[in-house]
Amino acid sequence: MPPQTPAKPSGCIVFGGGGFLALIAVFVVVFSARETFVRWQLSRDVSGFSATTGEVTHSQVRRRSGGDGPTHWDVSSSVTYVVDGEEYSGNDHQAPPSFHSEAEAYAWQARYPQGGTIEVFYDPAEPTRMVLSRDVSLGTWELISSVGYGVFFIALFVTAVGLYVRRRRAAG
Repeated sequence: MPPQTPAKPSGCIVFGGGGFLALIAVFVVVFSARETFVRWQLSRDVSGFSATTGEVTHSQVRRRSGGDGPTHWDVSSSVTYVVDGEEYSGNDHQAPPSFHSEAEAYAWQARYPQGGTIEVFYDPAEPTRMVLSRDVSLGTWELISSVGYGVFFIALFVTAVGLYVRRRRAAG
């Protein structure tokens, strides 16, 4: 009896046929959607935040380069403030925008100089939740990126599954 040739693995639709792409898609879409939801929730809630004064305890501009991509500048700042006799410290729950120039970043940082006294807006129900400005918007970029990532990875997954099915049918 001649030796039998083992059958080639046809791939599993979960991992070999695009499932790995689906896992990446789910992760990216869920992460983007979560960030968009948190930002939307903050933009909705901030009008009910109370005001108090705080002291900027840290303020720093950082250069961030994306390899071969453009250089961006981020500003990080920390604030301490008192609510009902209890001291809180934290970072702005609204991430500052990423700047394309060093001058723009330093101009933004100048609004919150280290050691300076500023107005802080906090959630009365959860005083650790604070922002440095009531001007919180959902952000067009966050919304576009969430939807864009979702559409891209779903299209990639559908294409991979389609190719998988076509190969299975051609193999017979």
